[in-house]
Amino acid sequence: KKVTTVSGLHEGDWLAAVYDDHWWLAKTIAVDLEHQDVEVEFLHPHGPTEKVKPKHGRKDVCPV
Repeated sequence: KKVTTVSGLHEGDWLAAVYDDHWWLAKTIAVDLEHQDVEVEFLHPHGPTEKVKPKHGRKDVCPV
């Protein structure tokens, strides 16, 4: 589904995001409705690719 507002996202939702001019598959970790922030964990490598996985070692987590 297409989500255009933070209130439409929930913890555990999957989404595609553009970051540093690359497409990334990301999992929603936290949603802060008060500040309209979403914290996501990016999967690696960035797209286009057929296989992705969490970053080995330290998680790649970022507020967007």
